[in-house]
Amino acid sequence: MRWITAVFLGLLFWGQSGLASAGDAVRAFASELMLHESKQILQPDRVVKYSDPEGGATLRALLAPARTAAVLDDYFAEFVKGTAQPDVSKLAGPLVKRYEKAFSADPRAYEEEYLDSLNWIVSTLEGSARVASENMKKNAAVPSADAEAVHKVLESLQSLSDTMMKMVVQVIKEKVNSGVFSAAGKERALSMADRINATLRPVPAVAENRISLRNVMDGKQVYDAQCAACHTIGIAGAPRAGNVSAWRPLIASGFDSLVRSTLKGKGAMAPQAGGNLQDFEIARAVAYLANMSGGVFKEPALPAGHTGTVTVVPPPVQAVQKRPPEVPHAVMTAAQRMQFGQRVYRTNCAACHQADGQAVGPIKTMVNAPAFRGNATAIDLLLFGSGRGAMPRWSMLSDEEIAEVINYSRARFGSVKIDPATPAQVRARRR
Repeated sequence: MRWITAVFLGLLFWGQSGLASAGDAVRAFASELMLHESKQILQPDRVVKYSDPEGGATLRALLAPARTAAVLDDYFAEFVKGTAQPDVSKLAGPLVKRYEKAFSADPRAYEEEYLDSLNWIVSTLEGSARVASENMKKNAAVPSADAEAVHKVLESLQSLSDTMMKMVVQVIKEKVNSGVFSAAGKERALSMADRINATLRPVPAVAENRISLRNVMDGKQVYDAQCAACHTIGIAGAPRAGNVSAWRPLIASGFDSLVRSTLKGKGAMAPQAGGNLQDFEIARAVAYLANMSGGVFKEPALPAGHTGTVTVVPPPVQAVQKRPPEVPHAVMTAAQRMQFGQRVYRTNCAACHQADGQAVGPIKTMVNAPAFRGNATAIDLLLFGSGRGAMPRWSMLSDEEIAEVINYSRARFGSVKIDPATPAQVRARRR
């Protein structure tokens, strides 16, 4: 779960910097944590417990909930000011990861330490969401030429943070349902899930389904509305606006090629055609973005005979359908397990690997992929990612999710017939 916090903080506070010194609580915590971790490096196979005479008291002091609250309050207060300070979220990462692993191996022996490290993650997410909300309000209160674009970026990042927080809640509830906690530990874990749920933004009410007219948009307007959230800071591999070296080969491919790939979709970017923006408006945004990055393309003119207005037709409002409770994995039929694996794939994998598993740009095809010819290699790929970092780790998924997405992927895209992967195999390969 560490990457959830790290990615969110890295995106949310992109571009902030400062010269003042950090708060006392952050400095003291960072100093004690680094000293503790330096001793841990000398004893990599020893995982300290609170009850240990050597290091136990220091560990308890580092992870004490009251101290976590004080350190993170100080950290976020200074972060908002743009203060240079130790990145305590990153520094705490190895410690949090270590107790996740220790708890998985021996839940009752490391329950208290694990719950305190989990509290660190939850408290960090709460602080991140609080600061994001404050940034949104400040941006809205100070109108400027760039306010709308900044708002789009912040809105996108808040949506990303909501997704990450939901994933943490899912991990907590899966551990609770698996019975690994004591009664007191279960109650505390669920209380942390409730804290995250209280932080999530409410789902906005559905707007009234009315047809309307709007004027055609120029390149900057389309970019601000549809492109800025990813291309301003380079989310999901999108070439960042203004990065001349990244855009040079794309610009060299020609304007028509850029427009085609934008309309049809490329890599993690979904097809941009087919919505309420017309193709020539998308092309205008392509010209605007490319020209910010070294291009000299002319913005497409209004097509001959065009009235200069566009009819906006909202999508039909779908009735909310209640999803039946998930059948426990242990009693699922083969068909239900395959449907479960399909849902995991669509939710977590299809954005990069496509619904049909075909290769897209640097993303390799899923069809007869060598990694899926054996359960051990497939499980390790999902748990630990690829050695070169092209494939991120998906260890936050449950044992059942990893096993069944492997089985679904092999059945859907492969031809090798071997015994299905099982949750027990996944559990055994977690390190």
